[in-house]
Amino acid sequence: MAFTSQKNRDQLVTPDDFFDVVDEAWARSYRRNVTETLALLRTTRQEATEYVQDAFEPDGVLPQALEPLIPSVRVVTDIWSQKVGRVNMLVDDQKALTDANFDDIEADIRDRGHPEFRYLSRGVHLGYLRRGRSVEHPSLQLADLLSGVGYAVGERPAGVPNPAGEDLHSVVVPLIDQMSMLPHDDY
Repeated sequence: MAFTSQKNRDQLVTPDDFFDVVDEAWARSYRRNVTETLALLRTTRQEATEYVQDAFEPDGVLPQALEPLIPSVRVVTDIWSQKVGRVNMLVDDQKALTDANFDDIEADIRDRGHPEFRYLSRGVHLGYLRRGRSVEHPSLQLADLLSGVGYAVGERPAGVPNPAGEDLHSVVVPLIDQMSMLPHDDY
């Protein structure tokens, strides 16, 4: 995700870094469909490098098409709507969530939007979609905290030393829905 993030406008994560991860995933993949998809993706290194070199707008801002936050809001809304019905979303204010992007996201969620996201299921029941700042909304502060916990615990299987992740592992992992885990997750 860092490869296409607004935070990567200074190219902290290069196309080569991205393709190193793709190559590693391809080498470890044991699912035929995933392996085939990764093999196809591996052939696009040159095009991706050229695209990224040309893609940034003159002010250094990543084009909307590459910003993963934009479809992520839609996907999260879709998932929770399927589980609980009507969903009200409060989204932490981000640079990528310009007024135009936010309007586009809401239009798409309400099924009035962009065809590039049409692969997602329909029937999403959105009550409201609002932006907020974590300094003003305790629920966003809690979401930031839980995200940090998830990140710390998630580093453990990757072999990344993280004392907080080690301490939280025995508390967090029992709370995870086992149906959401991939078969190779070793907890």
